[in-house]
Amino acid sequence: MNQSQMKESQYKPSYSNSSSKRRPAEKKVIYNARFVKENFGDKFLVQPLQTFIKEWTFRNSGETEWPLDAIFIQTNGDDLHANTYVINGPVKPNDEITITLELVAPKLPGKYCAFFRFCYGDNHRFG
Repeated sequence: MNQSQMKESQYKPSYSNSSSKRRPAEKKVIYNARFVKENFGDKFLVQPLQTFIKEWTFRNSGETEWPLDAIFIQTNGDDLHANTYVINGPVKPNDEITITLELVAPKLPGKYCAFFRFCYGDNHRFG
């Protein structure tokens, strides 16, 4: 080994092939929700400050039950005064759930848009 190779080897970490005990990698749980239907679609006309009811039906399209702390929230878009919808009870794979929210149209006429998602834990979103 020449001097240059010796210097390089001093800075390279060494790895052993010892059989250290490793924990098996935990499988990350992925929650899925598939949109099924809604009571009305985009471009639904409402009057300023009108209260209206929006319903969505979703299916648990994943392989695991949704977490017990799952909620349905408005994540962004225009403020429609949406309350958080708490999912009651387990939603098992292939189960469907209908979410009903009372919303309020903004004060001024115009085009508005809002986005909603399922959420659990520390703001982990799915669906």
